[in-house]
Amino acid sequence: MSKHICQYRKECPVFQGKVATNGTPLAIYKNVFCNRGIKGWSNCEQYLEYNVNARKKIQVFMLKTDKNIDNINISQEEAQVLLLLEEKGKCLFGNIFKELNMSYTKGAEIILSLTNKGYIRNAGRSSYYELAID
Repeated sequence: MSKHICQYRKECPVFQGKVATNGTPLAIYKNVFCNRGIKGWSNCEQYLEYNVNARKKIQVFMLKTDKNIDNINISQEEAQVLLLLEEKGKCLFGNIFKELNMSYTKGAEIILSLTNKGYIRNAGRSSYYELAID
């Protein structure tokens, strides 16, 4: 799977062909916006709306964990991991990378970073990770 395909494709009505694309064939529309990486996404209203909603979810998470919202110091990839864990509850170490289309090395760095920042924790003595909300 390419890194250039939109991360919101599973829930996006435009990507799924449920919304009209103003006379433009869907394949061309997807090539211009959905499959082009950040160049296309930054011009897609649907992507920007999903991205804003994702940031709001992260702010709610920060409130639940008593973290200082003014100092949200997480990357886009870290935000994706937090949202995945919020959605699934807990997830196997390797499945986090698989779900988010990340390399093992990059994913391991992100997991370590989020663990050190106190946002996620290891669920017991297993390979599962979960949000650090008590």
